[in-house]
Amino acid sequence: MTGTLLRFVRLMESEKRFSKNYSRIKLFEHLRAHPDDRALRTISHVLLDEVQEVVHEDLMVMRQIARRSSGWERSAPTLKTWATNPRT
Repeated sequence: MTGTLLRFVRLMESEKRFSKNYSRIKLFEHLRAHPDDRALRTISHVLLDEVQEVVHEDLMVMRQIARRSSGWERSAPTLKTWATNPRT
């Protein structure tokens, strides 16, 4: 992670204001850290139209909140992957 990006992440964290895609990673990490919390997963299915217009981080969060989803473990976003491709 570059020094500039690291400073930006620290600034976002200190102010609790996040870019769109970084906020998705934060949501995903929280959902992944609490896999048995059913209160976080009240949606049974997510149907998407124009899925090509949805960014990867949004898809990962949608897969996590849907109770009947699978395959999210294969491509989980992390701060490291976001740092190499921060589509904000």
